[in-house]
Amino acid sequence: MRCAISVILLTIGVSGCGSPDFSALQGTAVLDEGDGDDSGPVAKALVVGDRYSPKLADFLKGRNVDVLDVPYTKHKASDIQVSGDYVVWSDNRNEALDIFGYQISTGKEFAISTAAGDQVFPQISGDYVVWEDHRDGNADIYGFQISTKSEFVISAAAKNQRFPQIDGDYVVWHDQRGSDTDVYAYRISTATADIPVATGAGDQWYPKISGDYIVWQHYENGFSDIYGYQISSQASFAITAQSNSSQFNPEIDGDYVVWVDNRNGNDNIYGYQISTAQTFGIAISSTQQWNPRLSGDYVVWQAYEVDNFDIHAYQLSARQAISPPVTTDGSDQILPAISGDYIVWQDLRNSNYDIYAYQISTGSVSRVTSNTLPQTNVAIDNGNIAWLDQQRGIIDVMHSADLGATQSVATNTWLTPAGIIGDVADYDVMVLVDDFVSDAVILGLFDAGVSAGKGILGLGGTGTSLAQVLANDSRYGVGVTPASGCWPMEVVAAGDAAHPLFRRMKLIPVVTLESSSAVTRDELAITMDASAVDKPDDVNLWAYFSNYMCNAAAAALVEFPAGDQGARILLDGTASMADGYRYWSENRWILLYNEIVYLKLISETP
Repeated sequence: MRCAISVILLTIGVSGCGSPDFSALQGTAVLDEGDGDDSGPVAKALVVGDRYSPKLADFLKGRNVDVLDVPYTKHKASDIQVSGDYVVWSDNRNEALDIFGYQISTGKEFAISTAAGDQVFPQISGDYVVWEDHRDGNADIYGFQISTKSEFVISAAAKNQRFPQIDGDYVVWHDQRGSDTDVYAYRISTATADIPVATGAGDQWYPKISGDYIVWQHYENGFSDIYGYQISSQASFAITAQSNSSQFNPEIDGDYVVWVDNRNGNDNIYGYQISTAQTFGIAISSTQQWNPRLSGDYVVWQAYEVDNFDIHAYQLSARQAISPPVTTDGSDQILPAISGDYIVWQDLRNSNYDIYAYQISTGSVSRVTSNTLPQTNVAIDNGNIAWLDQQRGIIDVMHSADLGATQSVATNTWLTPAGIIGDVADYDVMVLVDDFVSDAVILGLFDAGVSAGKGILGLGGTGTSLAQVLANDSRYGVGVTPASGCWPMEVVAAGDAAHPLFRRMKLIPVVTLESSSAVTRDELAITMDASAVDKPDDVNLWAYFSNYMCNAAAAALVEFPAGDQGARILLDGTASMADGYRYWSENRWILLYNEIVYLKLISETP
């Protein structure tokens, strides 16, 4: 086990061990830019978790630090759909957006399309996935058969083909090959392409399909109506015909169509039964009703109530709303989805978006996710729920069956915070930066660094910083208080201007780390509770906010040991990443460099 290193203001010594020579660390330990030789970098640093970290990484690379940059949201997913045994989505792990799938029963991911350009908006039905494809510079429609792993072209006509929808044997989309936007279809079993569905005057937008019927939004003369088409009879029919208002966002399932309708001066929800040609009101009030979704006997939507959105539902066979509403919380509940016995939605009652569910048969509400960062874009098919989640350090695809255990669907963990935990030992220093994504990922990285005996630098700020996470988890007696943001950001050295952390910095009497024009207020005053069970014995406070700060004399730079492998921790409360580093002074950049090289050198001391 390495000796615990104790750094004491003007000298550096050890407690309870031998007396190694630390003179190399005093005054001359931190290299100037361009110092060193051609034998390699002055340090290898892992920079993790900052949306602006390329700028930080470029600075370090220019000073002979070998950097692996793992920025916040390096990868992101979108356009999630779930159907039967499969989840599909698009993500940018290959820089452009591609389409991927996941089989729930086997837990295996597979590529659907990784062609050039973006592939977006995947839709799935049975054995087939369709999407909007930009490999040729404009939007076309492509398809993929899951069982044969084969791709095929659905429409590559001139101009753009967009917004594909699929149900059973047919694919529909809106098409701009003509002077107006029209609706076309494709039959999979016969490979019959470019079947005209609606090509009349005006624009035909956003078609939806269910079984034998297609519906769309028809725009002409400044207003839009809802139209329908029966595939078997090739006959069109009007669903709405309001002359001075608009009807839009149609949804169809079986015998019913629902849409948003502003015939009463604000947005309401209306319905239509195809077999009886009957129109009926679903949600008619003086407030806004948006995003209707339809499945079987039920319709759901988000209704604006007083000053927030709630989720409401309506039973078609009974022609009445579910009472009480699905949600009545004072925060926003939005973007509902429905399938079988469940309604799901995004819920803001816990200060960030979570996924909640409502079971129709029991009237009970369940919280599906409880992570500290947003979960959005929820999709459902019977008991299978999928959503986009930021908990792993990316916007990732997650999945839960019947409100049960959650599992990661996407496996694109390369260069993500969660994905590089196993690589921590390959670097001298790990820099955990503000704007991180979850406490769990930070602690995983931190613990990996401690186990490997690495130097760890936690840059502060009122985002999810390392200091804040350690305080939240009651570790080492760390406490944090956000500074009030009075600027300029100035600190004083704790009696040792010659310490290697402050080499080449102007410290008489204070050093300016952030300019007076800074507009962010994300510094942290860091404290260490002496009564804490796991508080290290040799904590050192190397710098304080100066008296010009509103948080006068509060610690801004704290060092302590962790674990039994010689790991050293620096918590720097003077960071200001929210502004993308544009207000950092020259001294602030010097301090960052000094911290990294100092951590490397002190961790290498036997």
